[in-house]
Amino acid sequence: LYIHYLSKYLDYFDTYFMIVKGKHNQLSFLHIYHHGTIGIFWGVLIKFGYGNGCSCFGAFANSIIHTIMYTHYLISSFGIINPFKKYITMLQIGQFYLIFLHALLVNIYETKNPVPIKYISFEYFFMITMIGLFGNFYNKTYKSIKTNVIRPD
Repeated sequence: LYIHYLSKYLDYFDTYFMIVKGKHNQLSFLHIYHHGTIGIFWGVLIKFGYGNGCSCFGAFANSIIHTIMYTHYLISSFGIINPFKKYITMLQIGQFYLIFLHALLVNIYETKNPVPIKYISFEYFFMITMIGLFGNFYNKTYKSIKTNVIRPD
């Protein structure tokens, strides 16, 4: 979990490269919020001793998604258009639902090492914001419906 936590700070290079390359349109609220908060989120859990199995599940799921995502970036860097880009976003959203469900089940069934509700509540809030922000991105990027409406004069 600690290595995953440290890797979140490497994600800042995404932002750095966007700024250096002048791709300011990619610096969305979603990007800044996600990259600006996730390192803090993991750091708080580790600092207060809650970097346990529940947290490791989220870190593992996120690591899988980031491996897929950075593989996509590598492919794209060679000028190859990746037809699976849409599905990567869908996997990201699915990851947040899965982590939310996992936190809910841990909160209901964990009896040996219960996590204080304030941490679980924050995780619920964080996952809901991630689902909302990534869902909004998905809808704007992949669900743009183009219809021609004929208006009477």
